[in-house]
Amino acid sequence: MERMRVAALICLSLFLTQAPVPAQEGKDPKAAPAPEAKPQLPAAQRLERALAALQERENVLASLHVEQKQPERGMGMMGGIQMRMTIGGVTPSRPFEGEAEVWLRPKEGNLIVISRKKVPGFGVYHTPDRTLTELLYEDEAPSLKGLNDELRPLFELNRLLRWAKRDGAGYKVTEDAGQGTTTLKGRAPRKAVRQPDGDGGALGMSIPGMQRKVLRIDMLFELDQAGELSELTFTVVRNDPAAKFIEEHLAKQGLPVPPKNEDGETEGVSSVYRLKFDQKRPTPRAKEFRKKIEAHLAKGE
Repeated sequence: MERMRVAALICLSLFLTQAPVPAQEGKDPKAAPAPEAKPQLPAAQRLERALAALQERENVLASLHVEQKQPERGMGMMGGIQMRMTIGGVTPSRPFEGEAEVWLRPKEGNLIVISRKKVPGFGVYHTPDRTLTELLYEDEAPSLKGLNDELRPLFELNRLLRWAKRDGAGYKVTEDAGQGTTTLKGRAPRKAVRQPDGDGGALGMSIPGMQRKVLRIDMLFELDQAGELSELTFTVVRNDPAAKFIEEHLAKQGLPVPPKNEDGETEGVSSVYRLKFDQKRPTPRAKEFRKKIEAHLAKGE
């Protein structure tokens, strides 16, 4: 009897040790364990890698959107009426706004910016030493001063990489887990762009107290899931050179005056340059423009 009881206990023990462990709900018991996620580099280092990768390309292509962003109030907004001043009998040309194509060749240091529209349209060819421009318009030529004095010096990969290495750790970072993107927001030095000198954009540069100046330059980088730069936006924020006169005018009417920023400046029009690196090859129009300008340069003209 005792032997039968011992044998039964042994059988029960063997059954329990060999019984399959019930699988957790929603998991395949035969599935291999998920690999551990690799630690991600800090966003600033990923930005440095993305910019360095662009430097190694033969061609860097992007679609460009340019707009002049008006403040809520200021920059000639007097009681809801926008001014466009005529100085010395000449009305300044309006800055270019719209769509364009950007073609950068980092090894040569050459940059082409060409409008999507043909009329009014333009093509600008920058070399390290020269800037050549072709314009086609009917009534009024758009001002390309912003493209030449702001976009050109800002969209230099050597500079962007240097700024990222120096200041990138302080850039504001936003991670979008759903889209897998990373955005970094920082500022470029104000001296990176040429200060306004009165040829068209400034309001009465010869009038004391009405000088236009750059207040700040915001930069916004977007990295995709692969860590490549997918978008880059520069916002050049200027003061409102007519702020003093506008404030006096509004105050006399009992209306609120334009707000000032943390530096006590009234912000005016901002130029926004948004680059999207979504273009695979240059358009036929850009190729034709490049061929024409380089033939001109080859003649030594």
